[in-house]
Amino acid sequence: MPPSKPRARANSARASAAGASARLWLVAAAVAVAGIAVSGYLLVSSVLDIAPVCLAGPCAEVATSSYARFLGIPNAALGLALYAGVAFIAAAAASRPSATSWAAPLLFGLAASGATFSAYLTWLQVAVLQAVCAWCALSAALWVVMLVLSVLIARRNP
Repeated sequence: MPPSKPRARANSARASAAGASARLWLVAAAVAVAGIAVSGYLLVSSVLDIAPVCLAGPCAEVATSSYARFLGIPNAALGLALYAGVAFIAAAAASRPSATSWAAPLLFGLAASGATFSAYLTWLQVAVLQAVCAWCALSAALWVVMLVLSVLIARRNP
């Protein structure tokens, strides 16, 4: 017996919602990959002790400041680790919808942590160093985007 029209519509709506949710997870993974690229570049610059190439702003001044490390760890390494964690979580949730129950709150926590730490670093650049690194600003913008995505994802996955 063919499914009734209301049941077919409900199944279609669920499939559409699942597809939209998967797309949000894939966008989150893509944003995380962009963050990995930015943080990776800044970390390599830090490890090699060379100033990052910057088309706008005094990146070298920010990258060599005493605020470029947190507890002795380069900020770029912390960012890289957070972005990698987000990429892993987003890829897992995009490929396995059953993972969204644990992945959505974890994504929000990591995105909130990244955005909060980036806001602090941005404040340091503006208020203390009076110099803003374009790479750092890009990373901060990526964390804001990730935070918005994590809220959208959490709303779809109660």
